[in-house]
Amino acid sequence: MHRTGMDVNGNTRGGHLPPWLAVGFYALLGLAGLGWAAAAGNTSFLAASRDGHALLISVATGILAALPLIGAGALLERRVPSLRALAREVRETFGVLQHRDVVVFSLSSSVGEELFFRGAALPALGLPLSALLFGAAHGFFRRPYRAWSVYAALTGALLGLMTQWTGTLVAAVVCHATVNFASLADLVADNVPPGGPGAASEG
Repeated sequence: MHRTGMDVNGNTRGGHLPPWLAVGFYALLGLAGLGWAAAAGNTSFLAASRDGHALLISVATGILAALPLIGAGALLERRVPSLRALAREVRETFGVLQHRDVVVFSLSSSVGEELFFRGAALPALGLPLSALLFGAAHGFFRRPYRAWSVYAALTGALLGLMTQWTGTLVAAVVCHATVNFASLADLVADNVPPGGPGAASEG
């Protein structure tokens, strides 16, 4: 079914992923992670520290760790053809986004994935396997996107290390959300070229 919507200028757009669908998916993923962690009795990472200093360190760690990941992702997209194709596919999937949509996608995906992969899979499977699982979930079974899967696995290992070091998911969620926000920022309506999403990549 071809969905339609309106961008900020009142122009019709269609065929794109609605924010509520993404939020619903990641909410289910997060609930699955909570259920897995609870069933396994591994809920230590799910508790946020009440120590303000420790919380601040976790937030700062997440932001600082996101910066090289953002740079590496941008570099890989420029150098690896399959990742440029993936970027175009993402633009076509999400379409023209407003700032609030970027925030919603970034937060929902980071919270949902961190609850599942670091909150549940990390204590249950260990760091190497949970990172590989995270990578596999990001395109490993689609041959053109295996380079992205490797990048995601390495990112998953870093997120896992941060979680183990800080003892909570705060740093991982902040890092993940920051990276996702940066990745989706060019989909904001103000940044989309006149030809529509993906036009700049096709020129």
